Parts: sequence; C-alpha cells; structure tokens
Amino acid sequence: MHPSSGALQAAFAHLIYNLFAIVVIYVIPFPHPVPLFCAETLAHVASERRWVLAVYLGTVFIALPALVIVLVGVL
Repeated sequence: MHPSSGALQAAFAHLIYNLFAIVVIYVIPFPHPVPLFCAETLAHVASERRWVLAVYLGTVFIALPALVIVLVGVL
C-alpha cells in the first residue's frame, strides 16, 4: 500500500520546516536565546494570569489551524 501524494507532500513540508528551524536556531548564533526568552516570558505571564495560557493554547492549537484550513479551502 502506497501513501497518497498529499501525505508525502505534507511529510516533506514538515521535514523542510524542521530542517529550516534547526538551521535558524542552532547554526546562526543570534537567535539562540530567543526561544528560551519567549518560553520563560510566557511561563511567567501565564503563572500570574491563567487566562493568558488558555488564550494562547486556543489561538495556537485551534484558531490558527482552523484559519489555515479555511484559507486553503478557499484558495
């Protein structure tokens, strides 16, 4: 059984995205502290205001993927 071409395209897109992220974060020295700073800042804000965490999770894992699905469906 062969995977569909859509599945292969999605896998290839994820591979390219992950390789690009590795190059940006680990090879170029300037952005090294950025992910750590962002994670620490979000953790600090979310520990004081729980609703920020709920909004962040809802936006990143529900609203943005839904928006992409709608836009891809329209195009």
